[in-house]
Amino acid sequence: MKEEPIYNKSDITKEIDVGSCDRWKLLYNMLKGSYTESNTKYGNFESDKYEFVPDLYIKYKLSTDKECFIIEHKCAFINITKTRLIPIQENSLLTR
Repeated sequence: MKEEPIYNKSDITKEIDVGSCDRWKLLYNMLKGSYTESNTKYGNFESDKYEFVPDLYIKYKLSTDKECFIIEHKCAFINITKTRLIPIQENSLLTR
């Protein structure tokens, strides 16, 4: 895309993985550390112990050349080491 990287002197040791979730199988695998519905070696396996965060609200807009998505999340799971957040998409199979 020929974009210049942004170097904002952030502390990468304080970064947190965020993975939006909208399906049950994906949620089960994400709670185990994986990034996908398939069991892979890729993921955040620091902790598989999570707390439920009921009062979280995230809304973002994702635009492509031809489509625009507005995605809302109304709760999340965060692992106890605070290195992984899994927000749950509103109006998905997980909230029906």
